[in-house]
Amino acid sequence: IDYSEIVVNSLIENQKREQQQDQSTLSKDDAQPQTPKNASKLYPTFQALDARSLPFSSNTYDLILEKGTLDAMLSDEEEGVKNCVLIVKEMARVTSEGGAILIVSHLNANEPKGMGWLQDVVFRGLKDEFLERHQKREGKAKGAEAPEEDDDKKETVWCVEVHGGDGQYLDANGDEIEGEVDDEAVAIYGPAVYVIRKKVVPASIARELYGKKEKCAGAEGENTTEDGTEQDTGEDGMVMPPVKLEFLTYDG
Repeated sequence: IDYSEIVVNSLIENQKREQQQDQSTLSKDDAQPQTPKNASKLYPTFQALDARSLPFSSNTYDLILEKGTLDAMLSDEEEGVKNCVLIVKEMARVTSEGGAILIVSHLNANEPKGMGWLQDVVFRGLKDEFLERHQKREGKAKGAEAPEEDDDKKETVWCVEVHGGDGQYLDANGDEIEGEVDDEAVAIYGPAVYVIRKKVVPASIARELYGKKEKCAGAEGENTTEDGTEQDTGEDGMVMPPVKLEFLTYDG
């Protein structure tokens, strides 16, 4: 999908030309069904859509690929982060249970700026999808009375893998350091690939893994951690986000 109808129409026209070329490769043998030599080739469909509000049902797609869209949206200093959170929220919603979101970004969570982006955009989007889903499940959206807890219910948890290299160490002059590095060396990382897996576990296990901590002293109704940071919670009291984070690096 793309927000620009011009881009989408161009992709559709290019695909039509490619299909016409494939059609010209049909077999000349009358004894055999006329089949393109690349009959196994799959053609994508293109749609001009707003990624912040997708028309697809929840749990629809096994794999969603996002390459550079979030990075580009962040160029808007006023609405960039907000729009990116909405995009992540929608990707999380339409990803099927057991499916995954694959994000390619220049923001690498091995660096402070990248970790900030991961927390403020990706985790925030996963949180918002979680809370909206729970509100609908508990009937809050329609003002209905919330049902009793059911340990047989399923809950979604997310596993985020950060894939990338070990980073390049530079000295104070910006030159690459070979061999051992000292404390003043700065590691520079390239783009990262984020594999965000949507898993489903029994609600009882989810509550055990991501259960709400005891409230600390504060105003009534506030849910805070020991350092006073306010936490987001679902209607079942689970602390957000239900996310497991793992860093994977590769040599070379």
